[in-house]
Amino acid sequence: MGNMFDLLLDKAIESFLKGDIEEAKKRFASCLILKPDNKLAMLCYTIADLAPENPESAKQLMRYALFAEESEIEEILYHIFDEDNNLIKTDNDIRSTSWLPDAKSKIAERVRDDLETAVKIDPDFSEAELFLGKIYREMGEYGTAAEHLHKSLLINPFELEAISEIESLITEYNKKPGKKEKD
Repeated sequence: MGNMFDLLLDKAIESFLKGDIEEAKKRFASCLILKPDNKLAMLCYTIADLAPENPESAKQLMRYALFAEESEIEEILYHIFDEDNNLIKTDNDIRSTSWLPDAKSKIAERVRDDLETAVKIDPDFSEAELFLGKIYREMGEYGTAAEHLHKSLLINPFELEAISEIESLITEYNKKPGKKEKD
């Protein structure tokens, strides 16, 4: 049953990342039928369920969930379900980007290292390049962030999130203390 579960979970995540949320939800539900107590499948299903309300936050949270440790997944689930396992939907829940790891945290460091390894293994992994760009932008390493965002766009020119990140990068860089504006 483990192999079937892993295959279903991989396909569900793939569907989600391709934007086929309804298919992803069905596959995550199938995962939960096989392993009802699997916390990652539970969290992924919840993210997919909330995705139509805030797709960008859902995508970011899904990326985070895929690299999170069991204890981190439990913490997120604790904040989105009450004691009776009913979904809590408030403005302060999973739909916000506050669940993403702080760029200077050990979690972000581990995620960054894993993503660096992933792009070495698969140079066409545009989402990994995008997320690396975000992490480096938050760390204030604008040159490295720009390189990763540029690679993401070279791989997938229609990655609107990368374009948005580049705009944020430019804005932050121009506001950087000690930066002189050209006349």
